Amino acid sequence: EAEQPPTWFCSHWWGGIVRDFTTCICLHQRTRKRLTDRTVWAYWVCAFAHRQHDVDKGLVDDDSLTSFNRAMQLANGLLLVLDTAATTLNRAWCVYEESVALSVGPQLLFDIAATTTSGAVLLTDGLTESEQALKDATLAERLRLHRQAAFPLEVLCKGLQQHLHATQ
Repeated sequence: EAEQPPTWFCSHWWGGIVRDFTTCICLHQRTRKRLTDRTVWAYWVCAFAHRQHDVDKGLVDDDSLTSFNRAMQLANGLLLVLDTAATTLNRAWCVYEESVALSVGPQLLFDIAATTTSGAVLLTDGLTESEQALKDATLAERLRLHRQAAFPLEVLCKGLQQHLHATQ
């Protein structure tokens, strides 16, 4: 009924499996959100944020005025959702979103989620709030590394092999 400022901006490939996408978002929220945090987290997703039958309304001459950029300016971070082929990084608009997110600066967190046959996995930009709350910094870092060790290397490799001139 009312506008919700985005807590996280989602960058994803529209051809991905919806179940995998929602599994990644659920894992992201469970990992990033503190148990004591009772606020509602809003994820900005283009498919739901724009009227797809009237997409021309969102087109402007100044890129900084697009709803994508405005959402990133309001969000705590960007969640990049990858499929097993890292297709998101082969889509020109998604690469543009990542570029804008990285240019916003260090105040915008950049997390990456993917699904495997075992479920969703998540790489976080630094420690989560729960990890930061631990008194032992070495333990916190070890927990982060252990959590992220399940991220599929083949997906990372595919992402690193993308070529901007070949995006669609």
